[in-house]
Amino acid sequence: MRPLKIGRYRQRVLLYDIPESSKDTWGQPSQTPTPIVNPYAIDGSFAADIVPLKGDEMLDVRQMWPTATHTVYMRWLGDSIPVSADNPQREILPQMVLKAVHNNAYLHVVNANNNEFRDRQWVITCEEKVGAIA
Repeated sequence: MRPLKIGRYRQRVLLYDIPESSKDTWGQPSQTPTPIVNPYAIDGSFAADIVPLKGDEMLDVRQMWPTATHTVYMRWLGDSIPVSADNPQREILPQMVLKAVHNNAYLHVVNANNNEFRDRQWVITCEEKVGAIA
């Protein structure tokens, strides 16, 4: 009997948007994160595969994004990302933050790639910021 394969997307992440167009009471750009909720999950999280960069892959990725520490693979989010003035195409943007549920690590998006433009998978290059709240 073969062992059960539970799939590639084992970890859960919460997605936060930090919109650049919102202003606080003093007229300054707001840094308040807005959660993007998965309507199909009880806790609002998304399934993901979080892979730390290592070896040759780290050298290759860091030539373009020197602060990158992780690659996150996610399924296409579809209509889960709301349309806004900053994001009319419903894409994952560098202003967004992923929070890993299993260890509360904050992964700031450096680059998000719609893999082969097929609307099936996101390949997200992230930077982990230790001690950052959002």
